[in-house]
This record gives sequence, structure tokens and C-alpha cells, in this order.
Amino acid sequence: MKLLIVDDQSYNRDLLRFIMEDEGHECIDAEDGVQALSQLEHHQDIDVVLMDVNMPNMDGIEATRRITAKDKAQRVAIIFITALDDDSVLSRCLNAGGDDFIPKPINESILIAKVNANYRSINNQKKLAEANKKLDEFNSQVKNDHDIVESVFENIKSLAPTRIENIKTYTSPMSMFNGDIILSCASPSGGAYFLLGDFTGHGLPAAIGSLPVMSIFYNSAKRQCSISEIAQEINNQLHKVLPTGLFLCATIGYINKNGDQVSLWSGGMNDAVLFNKSDLSIKLIEGEHMPLGIHEKGEFNNSIQVYTVNKNNILYFYSDGINEAQNDKLDLFGDERVYDIIRNQYQNSSYCPTKKIVSEVEVFSGTSEQRDDISILEVSCLPCIHRNITNNDVLSPEKVTYKVDCFPWSLDIAICKDDLKSIDVINQVSEFLGTIPQVERHKDKLFTIISELYNNALEHGVLGLSSDIKDSPQGFEKYYELRDQKLDEITDEFINIKLEYIKSKHNFIKIQVIDSGAGFLTKDTSHSSEESSLTHGRGISLIKELSSSLEYINDGRHAIACYQFDV
Repeated sequence: MKLLIVDDQSYNRDLLRFIMEDEGHECIDAEDGVQALSQLEHHQDIDVVLMDVNMPNMDGIEATRRITAKDKAQRVAIIFITALDDDSVLSRCLNAGGDDFIPKPINESILIAKVNANYRSINNQKKLAEANKKLDEFNSQVKNDHDIVESVFENIKSLAPTRIENIKTYTSPMSMFNGDIILSCASPSGGAYFLLGDFTGHGLPAAIGSLPVMSIFYNSAKRQCSISEIAQEINNQLHKVLPTGLFLCATIGYINKNGDQVSLWSGGMNDAVLFNKSDLSIKLIEGEHMPLGIHEKGEFNNSIQVYTVNKNNILYFYSDGINEAQNDKLDLFGDERVYDIIRNQYQNSSYCPTKKIVSEVEVFSGTSEQRDDISILEVSCLPCIHRNITNNDVLSPEKVTYKVDCFPWSLDIAICKDDLKSIDVINQVSEFLGTIPQVERHKDKLFTIISELYNNALEHGVLGLSSDIKDSPQGFEKYYELRDQKLDEITDEFINIKLEYIKSKHNFIKIQVIDSGAGFLTKDTSHSSEESSLTHGRGISLIKELSSSLEYINDGRHAIACYQFDV
């Protein structure tokens, strides 16, 4: 270490120098306080000052006061060397900024011990000051980076200059940046797109993944892409850019202009809540897919769910920061509390379940800190009203022609052997349809019809599986184990898909799916409101909702559906 010895007596200076240099330390000296200030100015590497009290020109107390006034970072330790034992003088020494004192006559052991102790203390302070400096620089850089990222977020959000009246959102990030993402955007035809996503992790790493999602979502909405296409494109991009372990649980939806039909793709999210105001009933809509960013393009399933809704319906989507919120006892808030709030709030004149859910989560959590991002998306199933964000004007939708008017065409596809094992078959058909002018606007519905017919033909027709297997507790797992096993045993089985665009008074696409199975339906579904006992879920009823007609012939081996374009 380096010491400054300040004393007006040369004998005292020499004695202190001898002791400290014998310990291997470097020493310089000064005869009074004025010289001490000068030495400190020229020698920035001094660690400890041994300061006498009574000196001419400037005494040690005044010199110490001036040193500490300049030395805000406390880079030197000041030890008073004095023969005085007056408590008031010693108190003045310490109040002036002194760190310690050593009585005269000097005890060598005490001197060395106190110098070393004060050096350790001041050295720790220097290290702490340096660490704080680096931390300040780091925080400044992080803030700058955050400002840049936030600016990028705002620029991307400006791609959607509209607000949809029947869509309400709430989000509360756990940290500065949000791992949850809520987006909504007007469709040129008058409907509205929406997305609620929840990235694994929190903060900036999770938020960065939002950038490609936002860009794809807004640009796709401008081009009025289908939900299937948006989900596919987001998945492909996230799979390319995200590191292993980071993925996006998400629900992507579209509500049409009249507010009476909702299309959904959902993977990894909580069940959506479809609330009916007329009878206070709640229907849960389960997600059918894995989160975005996990599967490669060929493995990804972009099939959607389509629901007919009415003015009494409200859809709620929420991230797991709500149902997995914990109180001091580590109890979970749970889904049932969410459902109860939605029901009870409707009976309240000031109906605002979103705000109530958030406040109840805060009350429930008590002193427990927020563990996850919290987000809620509410969609009222009413005709969509778009408003300009800047001036609040109601915006009219662009005139979009839904009627398809192109030359007649047909497509025959024969699928057999290994091709039947590929999940990408229907995606390829969908991509082909997307290349036909004006048909691409109907891709979601066509994709749903074709995929449902194809899956029925494959699983029930070719493979001979019964959906009744799914009714047992372990049914789904057993069903798909059998499915994989039977796919491996395929030999000469086949499925043919025929698509034909027919021009007439009401233009339509005729969809035919023929399989080589033994037949799985015993009656003509076009004349019955009930589904066959060998179908499961709402597959055939969904096809009926989307098609102008549906018919099964040849014991179910041949399905014929017609999709009308004049809508």
C-alpha cells in the first residue's frame, strides 16, 4: 500500500516511515495540512493517511475536513496520530472525517494492525465503488437497450392503427418486459383478428420472441390471411429463431364482421371460456395443439376450430399468471374462481369481469409477489366496430369480394402407403388452395372441412378405429397408440381426395373423400341431425355448419361436401 505521513516534526515522520517501509509499504510525507492536500492532488494512488493534529499553516482537522469534502468515493483512510487525550478533540477528529486514531507514543504493533485494518476497509470500499460504477454503466446500457426494444415494439404496434370496440384486454407484466403478448387487429373485410400468447420465461428474452410474432400477425391481418396460415407462419419463424426450451403458448382467433362466427387455433393455453349471458352458462373450449415453435413445419398441425356464436356470448382467454397465482399458503387461485367471477359479475350492474378478475387475484395473492405475467383477452360476440386510435373515428371496412369467380377446375389426389402416415397431406392441399385467386379468403373453412373428412376417412375408415375408445380415462392415449400401430401396418389402403370448382348460379367447391376401408357409417348423415356413434366430438356437425351440404354414401366410404362461395 502507499501511505502519506503528515507531521510537522521530522523525527515523527522518519519514525513512521521506518516502521511502514520495514513492512514493505511505500511512503511519502508532508509537513502540514497544506502540503498534505498538495500531495494527495499529485498522488492519486495513496491508500492511507497518517495525520498529526496540531500543525502550523493548516492543522490536521481542517486538512481532513477538506480531504473528505473532495474524496466523495472515500478512496483514502485517515488515521490520526496524536498525544492528545481530550475527548472533545478526538470527537472533532472523527467528525471531520477521520477513520481511526493512534495515541503517542507509538506502539508499533498497534500502528501496523490499525493501518492494515483500515487499508482492508478502504480497499473494500474501492472495490465496491468500482462495482457500483460498472453496475451504473450496465444499468445505463440496459435502459438504452430497453428503450430501443420498446421503440421497436411501438413501431410494430403502429401497423395496427385501429381499435376494435368489442375486444378488451388487460396485461400486467411481472418484470419490465412482458412474456405475455396480446394483439388485436382489424380485418379489411370488417372482422377482427386477435392473439393471446404466453412465452416460456419472463422479461427481455421472452419479449424478444414477441417481435416476429407481432410482425407476422399484423402483416398477415392486412393481407386477410387465414388463422391456419398465421399459426403456421408464426410456428415456422419461432422454430427457426428460438433457442431450445423457449416456445409460445398461444390462442389465435378471428371473429367475423357480424360477430356470429369465431375461428380459433389454440396450443398450450388455458381452456377458453365461452360465456352465455342469457343463462349464465359457461362452455370451455379446449386447445387442441402443442405450443408454437416446438414442431418443425412438416409436423405442425394448423387445423382450426370454428364456432357459431351470438350476441349473448362473450369469449374470455387468460394466461396462467391468473389461475396459477398463489397466496401465502401456496394455494392456487384456480380456474373455478375465474368462472365464478364471470358469472357473478354479469349480475352486477357495472359488468366488468376483466377488472374484477385482476383485483381478486391481487387480493388472493396478498403479500405474495407476482410470479408470472397476467393477461386477459375479452371478445364480445357482437358486430365489429373499428375505431381510429388517433381520432376515435369509426372506420368502414374495405369492400372485399367474397364471391369466387374464376375458371372451373378440378384436383384429384391419391394418397396411399407411406403418404397416409404424413400429417402434412392436408397442409399441402391447403397451400394449393391458397394459390387460387380469391379462394385463399376461404382457406380456413375449406381446410377445416377437408381435414375433418380426411381424418374420419383415415382413422375410422382405413384404420377402423372407434372413437368410443376415447371415452375411458386413458382412452386418448390408447386411441393414438392404436392409431400409430395401425399406420405402421398399412399395405394397400388408400384415400382419394377430389376437389372440383363448379360455376353455377351459386358457385361452390365440391369436396369428395373416398377411402378403402370397410365403411364406418350406417346411415346418410345428410338426413339426420345426430352424428353416428362411431364419430367423436363435433367433427361432422362442424362440417355441416361450414358446408352447404354433406352426404355420406357407400357405408361411409365416400363423403361428399359442398362449400358455397356466394356468402
